[in-house]
Amino acid sequence: MGIGASVPWRDSGTIYEVGSPNIVSCTRLDAQASGGAVLELASLSVTDATIDFSGGVKATLTVSGALRGTATGGVVVDLAASPASVDVDTSGGAVVKHS
Repeated sequence: MGIGASVPWRDSGTIYEVGSPNIVSCTRLDAQASGGAVLELASLSVTDATIDFSGGVKATLTVSGALRGTATGGVVVDLAASPASVDVDTSGGAVVKHS
């Protein structure tokens, strides 16, 4: 997914687009992004999230339960809250940090 593209997320089988009105929380986030995409999702409270980010993605997430997935190639995942567990495989300078 490139810069400026929408990022769908799934919650109980429904697909929403970032910026959908009145969506402030979801139980599960499955996000894939690459190519320098910027995901500012701090205002979306997520219980569990699975990520697949590569190629310079910068993401801000609020996850309360489990965060898992992969981050490669200069990805920065900034956590606005402390999840109960974090299991993200990182490589190529990718980092997962708490704000």
